[in-house]
Amino acid sequence: MPLGAGRLKDVPRIGGKAAHLGELIAAGLPVPSGFVVTTDACQQFMQSDPRIARWLGVLERCDHRDPAALRAAAEEVRQQLSAIVVLGEVADAIAAALVPAPGGARAVRSS
Repeated sequence: MPLGAGRLKDVPRIGGKAAHLGELIAAGLPVPSGFVVTTDACQQFMQSDPRIARWLGVLERCDHRDPAALRAAAEEVRQQLSAIVVLGEVADAIAAALVPAPGGARAVRSS
């Protein structure tokens, strides 16, 4: 979703930061262009591979009182997730949004 298309009513789909930036853009304030990967797109990715649910289950079963175990499990899940290729319309939408920005600068904010 283009950053400027988001509004406060979209917080569940895009998060508070993106919604507020969308409101600032709508008010005519100078905000760099950008896009938002929506929660719908994230859900689509999460459901794209059955291994993802298993890996997240590892984190859920991890003893939250053991920081070392949590770090190790999170690192394992991070490595596994980073190896999965995003496909389909989510990948196409992200690729289209990544067309070089004026000046080539980009900022990324992830929740």
